Amino acid sequence: MERRGRGRRSKEVEEIASERIQILFEEASRAVKEGKGPRAKRYVALARRIGMRYNVSIPARHRRWVCNACGAFLVPGRNASTRLRPQRFVIHCGECGAVKRVGRGGRSARSRGSKR
Repeated sequence: MERRGRGRRSKEVEEIASERIQILFEEASRAVKEGKGPRAKRYVALARRIGMRYNVSIPARHRRWVCNACGAFLVPGRNASTRLRPQRFVIHCGECGAVKRVGRGGRSARSRGSKR
């Protein structure tokens, strides 16, 4: 019996996995807007499994809108609330109440060389 290869997966396989992750997140967004939260949660879980299986990272623009606690796809105004703070965005999950803090991407005071 022939053994499977132990090397890195081909670029084509990784590209297909990335495309599938993209499609699943688009479907999750559509499902939340239609009021089908459990279906959107399932799409996110499938996208995460594909990413883990094929060692493909989920893009930051999608990763930001997934609750780390319950796995829900977050849409501001539907099942999430967002607040702007001086250094970060604060995202509250409407399903489980978890709080997610995301940096705004600007340069921090420490990196600018300010004195303490």
